[in-house]
Amino acid sequence: MSTRLEKAVGDLESRLGNLAQTSIAAFFAFCGERLLPLYQAFAQRAGWGDPSLLRKALDSAWRRLEGESVPRVKRSDLEKITPHGDDFDSPDSTFAQDSVACVDAALVALSSRWKTAPAVVEFAIEPVQIAVCQKETGFEDLGTGPEAEAWENAVVDNPKLKDDLALYSSLLNSLESKAELSKQDISELRELARNTKWTREKLLP
Repeated sequence: MSTRLEKAVGDLESRLGNLAQTSIAAFFAFCGERLLPLYQAFAQRAGWGDPSLLRKALDSAWRRLEGESVPRVKRSDLEKITPHGDDFDSPDSTFAQDSVACVDAALVALSSRWKTAPAVVEFAIEPVQIAVCQKETGFEDLGTGPEAEAWENAVVDNPKLKDDLALYSSLLNSLESKAELSKQDISELRELARNTKWTREKLLP
């Protein structure tokens, strides 16, 4: 039986799956913009990574959504700047992975070669989930079992996670209502993402 958290994430996945690829790209560009400061914080703390390349990749996604023709950042290059959890401390390395995953998902959705899997939305939510779990339990992840299920049923009422889920649901409402996205729509999405960005200090005060 699914927990309330699994159902909430599953609902976002289902709704994403019904959108056009351009709208999916806009959704994940929004997520990537919100999480970019977490990658920057990781790189600063670890002395590893390339925030400028991730910024370039994200900017290329936004500009292509606005109708511009810009050079593409290779997915293989993004893979090279994605930290491996075995090599770096968590949760910062996980936050950085989530940030890259969202930017990559936006680029994939804009490509004619691949399609973005809606399940990637889990990475957009994971930083908040980890931060809340760490604060409430002392652990980043409770794994599986009755204790984990009980926590996942209760955590959707946590204000921080509840607001995050509501923000993404509201974004999907907007995307679902538009047959196509204008340049102004994209500009407003980008501004909203910047105004709701996650920093390490906000997540782990």
